[in-house]
Amino acid sequence: MAERHRTRALEAALDRYWDDILASASPPGTDIDPDLAATAQRVHALDAAPGLHPAFASTLWEQLMTAQTVSPALAAESLSSLPVRPIRVSPRRFIPAHSPSMSRFAAAMLLIVLLAGSAFAALYPLRLWDHERMPLFAPLGTPTAEPELTNQRVLVDFTLTDVEPFTAEGGIAITDYPAGGSSRELAGRESPEIFYIASGSLSMSVEESPQPVRVIPPLGNGSGTPEQMLEQGAEATLKTGSVVFLPERSIVNLGNSGSDPASMIDLLWATESYSTEAGNARWMRVSVPDRQEIVPPTTITLRQSTLAADETIAGSASEAVAMSAAAVATEHRWNLRSTSGGGFRNDAEESIEIYTLQVKSGPEARADSAASTAPQAAGAIEFLWKSDGGPERLSRPYGLGIDPQGNVWVSDANNDRFQILAADGTHLETWGSEGNGEGEFEFYSPNSGFGAPYGDVAFDAAGNIYVADTGNFRVQKFAPDRSFLLAWGNEGVEDGQFMAPSSIAVGPNGVIHVSDEERADVQMFDADGRFLGTTAQAPDEGPVYMPGGIAVDGDGNVWVADYLGSRILCFSPNGELLTSWGRRGMDNGEVSSPNDVAVDAMGRIYVADDGNNRFQVFTADGQFLAKAGGMNSDDARRFSDAVGVAVGDDGAIYVTDDPSIQAFRLVLP
Repeated sequence: MAERHRTRALEAALDRYWDDILASASPPGTDIDPDLAATAQRVHALDAAPGLHPAFASTLWEQLMTAQTVSPALAAESLSSLPVRPIRVSPRRFIPAHSPSMSRFAAAMLLIVLLAGSAFAALYPLRLWDHERMPLFAPLGTPTAEPELTNQRVLVDFTLTDVEPFTAEGGIAITDYPAGGSSRELAGRESPEIFYIASGSLSMSVEESPQPVRVIPPLGNGSGTPEQMLEQGAEATLKTGSVVFLPERSIVNLGNSGSDPASMIDLLWATESYSTEAGNARWMRVSVPDRQEIVPPTTITLRQSTLAADETIAGSASEAVAMSAAAVATEHRWNLRSTSGGGFRNDAEESIEIYTLQVKSGPEARADSAASTAPQAAGAIEFLWKSDGGPERLSRPYGLGIDPQGNVWVSDANNDRFQILAADGTHLETWGSEGNGEGEFEFYSPNSGFGAPYGDVAFDAAGNIYVADTGNFRVQKFAPDRSFLLAWGNEGVEDGQFMAPSSIAVGPNGVIHVSDEERADVQMFDADGRFLGTTAQAPDEGPVYMPGGIAVDGDGNVWVADYLGSRILCFSPNGELLTSWGRRGMDNGEVSSPNDVAVDAMGRIYVADDGNNRFQVFTADGQFLAKAGGMNSDDARRFSDAVGVAVGDDGAIYVTDDPSIQAFRLVLP
């Protein structure tokens, strides 16, 4: 049974109704449910407590939690006429008033059983209402009332009519700026970005913008401050409540030069939008609903209100309206939990302040025919096994490599080491430790735009081991017996230097390829660490480019998963762009934030489709073949964070999915 958060009020009610009413020596008052009061009064009139099973309370609790239907309302007739659900009974304790005869005692016991069964039958069918338990003795057949948000006020309310259609990420992301904190915000190449200054004030400079950046003053500011249209090179101070509209291809710099902290909320942005933080500023996506097709007119409304403890707000019932929420205070951001219906619940022990964001777009967000025209799978994915590592569990498994013996090496990123598994998933050993010495690793780089550790490994034909030591800004080389041979690289942007080396691959000619997300390129080295050149640089056309995982095919071509561009690119060994395919989306053949790529001996391409929580298989020219997982998949093996993929010589497919690794096989007709 899934873990649940018990409602304190309901636990107290169970205890009270058992100990103080059904089992007490005094008849109940009239301040409880009338039907239950009548039942308990009859019990006391017989001078005996009900003989329910001692585990009644815990059993009833689980039945309440798992019941699937709401019973009809109780009729007004006598409780004795209600249908009885038989239950096993045993004596708990009796409260004698006098010594009854045996015949009277037997009759009383029979009536007690009937009454207890009737009460239990009435209580049993209660179920969850929108993932929240109904009050134990609320009127049956009706859900609990929707909670009213208190202290509600509108922070943002405006309509966009002049934007081109695009796909928005959806949800709320908050950037916190301590004193001295800053960020660089890049709007998408084909989509705008809109953000709101939630607290404090920030300075803004327009680094680049083909169109003026629009600054909307706080709602109801009363000062008559007009909107500002800032050209490239302009500067402004953004006060609390200001809204900024970044046109496509715009770049602005935000900074907190004051002594008080400040915060900014992303209201609308696309996958290709990007930001980098400095000075301890921190970006956090705190609400992650489905993506939304933005078609004008689009209305954006942001509210702040108070949500009581254990209360739930419902999600939107319309596909054209996206609703998300986030706690105002940093310490409560994990207390606001999403529910399956798209709503949010406060699981804190106190009321909390929350933001609610509603984005209502045009009526035709997406053509209904899109799903019907999505390519169909030409093959199937067979599940083989799943492992959490061992004897200590994996913690953020990331990069994958397969050694000449067919063993699978997994970057145990949070622990700065590798776990090595046999092809059947059996854990063989753990290798590596944290540090910056020879044979030591640091997989977290402060230059990473996502603040996460990486680490990757590759092997050459002789069995030598190459490790992308991300946080030490270097590559380490080891002999097949794992003895240290050499290391190269340091922090920087010059040839042979690294900022955040996250993926490594070895070509058929022995050339070492290293992907660097912050440099936005792939560097090439020989087996002795000598710099050979740079390939897989940003194409002249297309979305913002961030190379993630890489793979090298039998011809020496370099395949790149473009995380921000949501596409797959292939470069020749001399850096010429050979092909680029993929588009952002959730249908078969579409990708969202692909994080890694692999190539098998037949030239098929395997993509860790991180944004869609799945992996997909394609032909070399981008034709869809098969997939496993997905956000809307009923597959029990769906992924939560599919970030790494590798393919063995035997065709086995390995995928890292925090905190585990799974193995599959492609089955084609």
